[in-house]
Amino acid sequence: MALATTLTECAVGGGPALLALTTATAAHRYGVGMSYWRAESPEVRANVRRAARIRREWARQAQNVGLYLEDRTPSLKDQWNNKSKAAQSKIFIPKLTRVTADAYGVTLYFRTLDTVGLPEFQAKAAKLVTAWRVREVQASETEAPEIVRVRAMVTNPLTKNVDMTPPAGPVLDWGAVPMGPDMWADPITLPIENGAGMVVAGNPGTGKTAWCLGLITTLAPSDSMQIAVANGKAPAALVGDYRGVAPRVSHLLGSDTEQVVEFLTGLQKEMNRRYLTMWSDLGVDSFWESDIAPSVEWPVLVALLDECQTWMEDARVVALVADIMAKCRGAGIFLVLATQKPTDNNLPTRIRDLATTSLCFPVRTTAAAVAALGEGIREFPEMNPLLKMRPEFRGVGTIISETSLGYTQFKAPFCSRTLAAKVATATAHYTRDFPGITVGREHRIAPTVPDTPAQAVELGKLRAIGRDGQPGQPRARKRPSA
Repeated sequence: MALATTLTECAVGGGPALLALTTATAAHRYGVGMSYWRAESPEVRANVRRAARIRREWARQAQNVGLYLEDRTPSLKDQWNNKSKAAQSKIFIPKLTRVTADAYGVTLYFRTLDTVGLPEFQAKAAKLVTAWRVREVQASETEAPEIVRVRAMVTNPLTKNVDMTPPAGPVLDWGAVPMGPDMWADPITLPIENGAGMVVAGNPGTGKTAWCLGLITTLAPSDSMQIAVANGKAPAALVGDYRGVAPRVSHLLGSDTEQVVEFLTGLQKEMNRRYLTMWSDLGVDSFWESDIAPSVEWPVLVALLDECQTWMEDARVVALVADIMAKCRGAGIFLVLATQKPTDNNLPTRIRDLATTSLCFPVRTTAAAVAALGEGIREFPEMNPLLKMRPEFRGVGTIISETSLGYTQFKAPFCSRTLAAKVATATAHYTRDFPGITVGREHRIAPTVPDTPAQAVELGKLRAIGRDGQPGQPRARKRPSA
């Protein structure tokens, strides 16, 4: 009705140009402008109109929910009359600088005031849910300290089932390995570059192992990566969750402690060997400073220890893992330690605190969430994985890393064993041994064990020729553009 009245008054009092301008302005104001007609789905169109309504009513709603600054500073006239406060206060509200709409809801950016910042928006989230007629409101910081990002969700993207699709190709940016959509429906990534390793926690059935299979599947098409897996739940290597991905796994072990100790000892030796030869081979002191690594000759080495608590009662395992985690960052080695509950008795703090990334799927206790994500999670209760112990949130994880602004929740795409096995089989010709390590390679056929990267490459070429007649070629790492 208000829109029709505005257009009628314009048509009577102005010409066609003024009418066209007023029509476009009014359409934008009421959410039926170009953004509405360009929207790709009915859900997006509905949220475009919702965004327009929030923008129109923000001045009133901000005062209703308590997100405003009341300034009682006396004017010159008040001071002349010896008044300590102004006769009439001034009301300031956070400026709404930008609004975007998508299929899940609306994202709003506000400029903070002296006493209205991120904590105030978080405290008023429940009132904003009612005022904006949405299901959930979350506020978070941005790279600009004066800007707060508020997410108003009609449909939570974390409850939408996402199936993993075959990876499009090899990993090109090891500082941003794709993982899935976050709570803003934006893609989230895992920083392996310059990382020492990560801790993955979560109750059984929450998506921890599916995420591990997804990680292997994502990395599999990269010939500049080799991965080893030790499965603490399996009595033998070719039993359990990782049997299907065995063709793409360099070393596959079960729960046998002696084999795990032998593998970790070999990995420690390979780490030290890399540091000794890195300058002569790559001309750098740190793996990630090189312009040619990762490559076939100098691959990223990923070691996944699933249900790692199985071996943490052995002092040898604890000492080896702690030493590797502390030193492997510059050697191109990345450890993944997965466990149901990363408390002190399952994963010693001397190891846990060295991880550069922490990921926690739903858990049943606050102690488990704090052990996985650190004490800081207590200050962000909306991010606590304890709140996601419901079927619709299976596969939802809370992650924090050295490169992130804070805690983020994301939905891990479900990686089926069938998909993982297909990708592993298709990329099996990239699989090569970790130099100097003999244990855990019984599931593959190889004439000899390589003692150097050059020998490992030659053996890999022989397997590649046997499969498709073309050996794999080294691939220079693509650096992110400045």
